[in-house]
Amino acid sequence: MQTATRLMMVLATLTVTSGAWARPSDPGPRQSIRREVKRTVQAMRGQPAQAIRGQVQQVLLSQLKAHRTRQEWQAMKAAGLDVPYRDVRSYVHREFDSFLSRMKLPTGWEQMSPGRRFGVVYRQLSQDFSTTRTFPSNWNSLDGTTRYDVARCLAGNCSVASAPKELSRWLKLTGTSTPAAHKPMTGVEQMLAVSAGGGRPAPKQYYGSETVKAAENFRITGQRVPTDFIKSVAQIKAAAAITNMRTGRLDRKVGGAIVKAAREVIQGQHRDQFITDPIQGGAGTSVNMNVNEVIAARASEILTGRVDSKVVHPNDHVNMAQSTNDVYPTAARLTAYNRLKSLLGSYELLASELEAKAHQYKDLPKAGRTHLQDAVPVMLGREFGAYAAVLRRDMRDVKVAMKGLASVNMGATAVGTALNAEPAYVKNIAATLARVSRVPVRRTRDLVDGTQNVDAMARAHGVLKVSSSNLIKICNDLRMMNSGPRAGFGEITLPGVQKGSSIMPGKVNPVIAEVMNQIGYQVQGNDVTVNLVAQNGQFELNQMEPVMVHNVLQSIQILDRGARTLATKAIRGMQVHEQTCRTQAERMMGLATALAPELGYDKAAALAKDALHSGKSLKELVVERGVLSAKRANKIVDPARMARGGVLK
Repeated sequence: MQTATRLMMVLATLTVTSGAWARPSDPGPRQSIRREVKRTVQAMRGQPAQAIRGQVQQVLLSQLKAHRTRQEWQAMKAAGLDVPYRDVRSYVHREFDSFLSRMKLPTGWEQMSPGRRFGVVYRQLSQDFSTTRTFPSNWNSLDGTTRYDVARCLAGNCSVASAPKELSRWLKLTGTSTPAAHKPMTGVEQMLAVSAGGGRPAPKQYYGSETVKAAENFRITGQRVPTDFIKSVAQIKAAAAITNMRTGRLDRKVGGAIVKAAREVIQGQHRDQFITDPIQGGAGTSVNMNVNEVIAARASEILTGRVDSKVVHPNDHVNMAQSTNDVYPTAARLTAYNRLKSLLGSYELLASELEAKAHQYKDLPKAGRTHLQDAVPVMLGREFGAYAAVLRRDMRDVKVAMKGLASVNMGATAVGTALNAEPAYVKNIAATLARVSRVPVRRTRDLVDGTQNVDAMARAHGVLKVSSSNLIKICNDLRMMNSGPRAGFGEITLPGVQKGSSIMPGKVNPVIAEVMNQIGYQVQGNDVTVNLVAQNGQFELNQMEPVMVHNVLQSIQILDRGARTLATKAIRGMQVHEQTCRTQAERMMGLATALAPELGYDKAAALAKDALHSGKSLKELVVERGVLSAKRANKIVDPARMARGGVLK
């Protein structure tokens, strides 16, 4: 009995969710669905209730999809109505209270069974629908495209003025127009708004069915393709349109609209229209089609005033003489190139801050260490100078990598054959793209090679991996020198940018150096993915490139932000404890190294051990034992002189 009651709830819920999208007077789909559900329940008689419910749910979803056209699904998605993809019972339960607040409850509501309550809800919805909006009398005979247009208008996506001609008369008769209200709506209220033609106005939508499919198929990272990558693709589309117009293949009116629409995207407009996930199957086809569809729809709107006029086609016009095989890799290289330029700026800032510290403390001796043991004195300034030097070496390597990224395969089209591209287009597209993007790109010598291989990206990331290793080492040193303040080296104090503990008062941690370490670890991990992708492309195309691009762009971005943060929040405000550095340098055992040329290695080693056990400095011990005069000891056992090098005499 309990199972039957729950089944009735499911069926009633199904009717609620489908009532706004099928004529109330047309029982055909509902009867079919009920028939399939009844057959399923009878076939599973005697099995656990949970198993029956699960099977019924599958039948419901499959039947719902079977009785809707693709255009209707797109319309529902555009209106934010993805109800049939969810557990419909859970959906109604979630929205039940908000709906009840809008309707008059009948007498005895509290005593009603769940099945009867859902029946009341269904009847109320049906009544609202029948009294406020009706579909055309020939709804069942309409083709899918027309149903889609009707659904979009009911969802508030069009007005009478912008509706297709075949719908204008009907819309005027029913009074449908773009709603002006703008307020948060619950799921059930959205369903009612669709059926009643009211509610929140839907935003203008430029992307099309291929983008919707991609968004549904690749829900991987929860992120969207980065804005600067979309900008790079738009630059390619503008350059391609310009070049195709020059060859005479693309109509200048259409081409001009494409260029104008692409420039809007380049300037950052329509950002909400790019909804694909950065990690996607298809070697980047999804993001390419997303941009194609948006630019085509916007260009059509520019020419006709209507988004859905389809005067400009996403493939025939926007993607003319192109393939994802050349668009996506080129966009990836453009984006990486520009991000590396930004990274160089942050590295320059960090190197300058390190060099400033190197100059400021060029005469301050401190304990040098190898194996975390005393070595010989070194100038603090020279340590920081070394940090700056390795960073500048990384900068030179980055510039070399950028030259490799500037070689692009535009014009390759499918697998590097240049199929469907005019020879003049292939010859000139790279130069046009260089002018549009302001990146000195050039066409690669071998288009098949440029399409097959991703070694330029892998090599660029290899540079980032080495650079991250250098930054990890620098930050490890900083954290060691900063250790303390009482029980560590205590040679420097990095700025205390936040509390270090929720329980230990006064504790301050080197969080900026720590985050730079973590950035380095992330880059090292990304490099594994990049190399796996480089190895696993088959034949004429590396279909795994999206995850490589995602990791390369992330590595550049986090190194860029991390280096700038390290420079401004750690190095610039760092304090050096000069007296601590000098004291530790004067008491270190490595000072015995300066005595070796005069006393011999063995005798100097014995003196070092005695000094360690006695707790005295090496200078005090050699004077006390008469090994050297005080004047001679001050001259030879001098940390500052030792740090400058040479044989001390």
